Amino acid sequence: MTSPDLDAIRARFRTTHPTHPICTAETELLVEGYPRSSNTFTIDMLNVLSEGAGGHRRTAHHTHMRDHVELGLALGVPTVILVRRPADAILSYQIYSGRPVADCVADYVAFYDGLAARDGYMVATFDEIVGDFNAFLTRLNPLLARPLPLSADLEADAAKAHARDLARAEKVHGEHALRRVGVPDARRDGLKAAARQSVADALAADPRPDALYDEMLKKA
Repeated sequence: MTSPDLDAIRARFRTTHPTHPICTAETELLVEGYPRSSNTFTIDMLNVLSEGAGGHRRTAHHTHMRDHVELGLALGVPTVILVRRPADAILSYQIYSGRPVADCVADYVAFYDGLAARDGYMVATFDEIVGDFNAFLTRLNPLLARPLPLSADLEADAAKAHARDLARAEKVHGEHALRRVGVPDARRDGLKAAARQSVADALAADPRPDALYDEMLKKA
């Protein structure tokens, strides 16, 4: 595979993501995935657990761009790729973004296409992250120069992480916070019901997201 132009990638991110923590040689961990695949919860949990263990890790995240993965791999930064079932991830992202379902499907394909053929990263599923964060940490810690302690109370630490997400969403998105927050909320059930069939139809017409998800699961 042709080596990526790291300078060009960095320059592009300075324009497209000027306030995001972009990967550098000093970054301790890169976490990326398609939107609504537990990106925010992962970072908030890492921050909660790191506060009593030597301070925050230098973590790059939340561009949802394949180029960021390429940058991290080229720099040799420990990299985690998050994956979630397309039907759930695309549905949640469509509600979050309000974009056409076809565009949300295309973004899923663009992020994961060909990634399973690459090496040098760790895959974590949405179900593992939200179901047993300690299991995720047990797999992650051997990759880190500064390992993190396991949670002594997953329920309490998850509540802290969710509270941070809610506070940010209300501050940044105001009346649109319900669509934007990552915390589960039954009030979104109506939005999901209205969009679920269109997502199912799009995935029936384009099998690539499900195929890519299956490929990534083999790396998990």
